Amino acid sequence: MRTAAAWAAARLAAARLASAHEAVTRLAAAGWAGVRPAAARLAATRLFLPAAVFVVCLTAYLSNGDFLPGSDQQGNMLFSINLLKRHSLTLGPLDAPYSFTWNLQQPGEQPLRVTVERWNSAADEAYRDGRLQAVEHHFYLAETTRHQVYVNTFGLGAPLFGLPVYALLDLFVDIENNRFWWWHGGALTASLLTAGAALFLFLAARGFVKPLPAALVALAFGLGSCVWPVSSQALWQHPASTFCLSVGAWLLLRRGAPRHTAAWCGAALGMAVLCRPVTAVAVVCVGAYLLWTDRRRCLAYILGGLPFLVILAVYNGYHFGNPLDFGQTVVSKVIALRATGSEQLWQSAWRDSLPGLLISPARGLVWFSPVLALGLAGAAAIWRELRYRPLIPLLASVVLMVLAAGKWFDWWGGTVWGYRTIVDTTPFLALLLIPIIERMLAVRATRAVFAALLLWSVGAQFVGAYSYNLIGWIDHWREHDNPDYASLWQWERPQIGYHLANFGQQRALKRQLVAAHANSATPILILREDRPRQAAATGVAPPGPSQRDPAAMQDHAETLLDQGRYEEALAAFTAIIEIDPESILAHAGVGDALFRMRRYEDALAALAHALSLQPDLPIAGALHRLMGRSKQELGRPDDALPHFQRALEIDPDDAQAIELLARLQFVRERYLESFDLFQTLVNIDPDNADIHANLGAALYHLGRVEDAIRSFELALSLDPALESVRTTLEQLRGN
Repeated sequence: MRTAAAWAAARLAAARLASAHEAVTRLAAAGWAGVRPAAARLAATRLFLPAAVFVVCLTAYLSNGDFLPGSDQQGNMLFSINLLKRHSLTLGPLDAPYSFTWNLQQPGEQPLRVTVERWNSAADEAYRDGRLQAVEHHFYLAETTRHQVYVNTFGLGAPLFGLPVYALLDLFVDIENNRFWWWHGGALTASLLTAGAALFLFLAARGFVKPLPAALVALAFGLGSCVWPVSSQALWQHPASTFCLSVGAWLLLRRGAPRHTAAWCGAALGMAVLCRPVTAVAVVCVGAYLLWTDRRRCLAYILGGLPFLVILAVYNGYHFGNPLDFGQTVVSKVIALRATGSEQLWQSAWRDSLPGLLISPARGLVWFSPVLALGLAGAAAIWRELRYRPLIPLLASVVLMVLAAGKWFDWWGGTVWGYRTIVDTTPFLALLLIPIIERMLAVRATRAVFAALLLWSVGAQFVGAYSYNLIGWIDHWREHDNPDYASLWQWERPQIGYHLANFGQQRALKRQLVAAHANSATPILILREDRPRQAAATGVAPPGPSQRDPAAMQDHAETLLDQGRYEEALAAFTAIIEIDPESILAHAGVGDALFRMRRYEDALAALAHALSLQPDLPIAGALHRLMGRSKQELGRPDDALPHFQRALEIDPDDAQAIELLARLQFVRERYLESFDLFQTLVNIDPDNADIHANLGAALYHLGRVEDAIRSFELALSLDPALESVRTTLEQLRGN
């Protein structure tokens, strides 16, 4: 019986196997027609949504065609080019002379503070002679422990991210000389990084929620936070740091990932610290969480991030003498001392800063990104459900980064859009929506609330992306001792409302600023093999030269002139002429000394004699400028005109001659000629407040009042101390 039953069961199994085999054979013969499309659809779904998030965000970021002009970004952009072209992390005054303020001693003129836009043989000669000296540097440069060796104030990370984009652009343009692509290349890098951050946030959220809610989480970050008008528009620290934080969060939240994934998480967050040191709090929070939950993963995490922290410590120690000194802290101490009277960087009170960062009408998170404020409400669910526990270190990071920003001496961040100083928290704030977003979308009422908050957030950032320009809104409060701070709580004139009400005007002003920066002909980096060596500038006259050595006597006389010892200098130049009556430089020196002594008629005679010896001598342009100034001082402006014109014929790029001629034409009421010349100066030096003010005056007299107002606004943004410009602007606005 058992045998018969066994055989029966075997036959039944064989029949079933044959039937299954036949079915499989038929399916295979059909080419798996049902399985392949399903798999293809699944793969397409998985690829389409993250790609769509990336493309939507990138398109939005690039749609305005702009970049965000400013100074903070220039350090990162400059050092990307420096890495690409000079293969160096440091530079000096001769590499980027426009980044410094110089003292210049010219014949016949008082020592001047100047900017050097282009380096030429005249600059070489003045530098070698010690008459041209770098005395100050822009704050985006941090001086190292070595004399006149500078690094990027804002660290290593952002320039490294900009490097591949600039390398690609360098295949088509000379990137070290092209400011248009320098600025737009920085904005392109920032846009790619910020769109990439949104993509990784989608992937991180997708591990917890369905595709549509995950996409909304990513878009709440990408379009509903200040990363759109700020991080995506220029190569600040923020786009690089938020990208690294987003990658790190994705690696942390991946379910079922092997332990070595933690090493990549550590590397991503370590790189974030290279970009922006305050993100070190995220490194600590994630490390503490892994130590609590999985010590083996924690070890891998430490090993992954440690190389980046070692690089940062070595970099700081080598350049600043202390592993814990950063370029930003070194420079910020100087800024803090000027602004507050104290070098203390962490001096602000939370009772002022936290309300300002969260609810003030000019910086408040709840006004600029209310959809992200929902993430704070979602924090409660983290503790209730075990599957949300990996979000705990992200919540802790948000809290600590906000507290750190609130202690910084200028927590409001200057003339910025919204809450820029805590914009690095936005990737984590978006991920904190995960515990509540599906529940909100499931109920009509809460779905409407979420949609309204998202639309408000996106609309606010759209207004900022297209119209925020660092000038218009903030300048109305320049009468305050600290206008950036004083404007924060002006409820009658909130930042979003002002830009929305004046959208067209502010958009036009932004476009004007963008054009001024992009069209500048100033080289970004001076590439040279021969570097002039500067004469030592001791400030003390050297020993008297040999009475029969005209060259040494000339150096001695010029040193006396530089020191303001005009009578002695005049005697020294006269002694040279007694030895060599044909010495052009000595006659020019006599004219220079006489001009400074206000003996203008005598100066004219000496300068004319110098020109008669050799009309085409290299310093002829400077002599004509000095003769023109002498005739102006004598009340003969019409006689001064041909001298300034001749100086420009000799050197069409002579900025001093252009400015002198522009001012003279203005006095002569030749406003159109004056306007053309001041416009030329704006293109040469777009950051010169006086030039913009003069351009505004010329525009006013030409009847172009609106254009004049914009020029005056730009001048005030560059130099708030121009009281006469402020008064004029108030009068024009009052009319």
